[in-house]
Amino acid sequence: MNPPIIGRLAAASLVGLLLAGYATADQPLDGAEIEALTGLLQLDAYQAGEVQRILEAQRNTIRAAVDEHRKSERAGKTDDHSFLKETFQEARSKARQELALILTAEQLAKYDGFVEGRERHR
Repeated sequence: MNPPIIGRLAAASLVGLLLAGYATADQPLDGAEIEALTGLLQLDAYQAGEVQRILEAQRNTIRAAVDEHRKSERAGKTDDHSFLKETFQEARSKARQELALILTAEQLAKYDGFVEGRERHR
């Protein structure tokens, strides 16, 4: 077997595992989840709009990184996946920092619990 092909297959598997671990960060909340989150956190209209905006920006950042990585892989330019994990973590951290500016401490704690539960069930 050709070693470069094996390397590409292993790299593709690693990307899949990374994406699986961070899948919820890359998936938009569906209507039911937004409604549940809005009710759980008792968000006002402003907060609800900001939460949606922040989470969409997070999702877009992650999608762009994944798309760029896939293009680089297809062109044979990279097999390093560490930057994906870093990008995912940075996007999540940035989103949480922004949420902390518009949510109360109680709301933020409930949000953290919501996200943790969502990740466990996916």
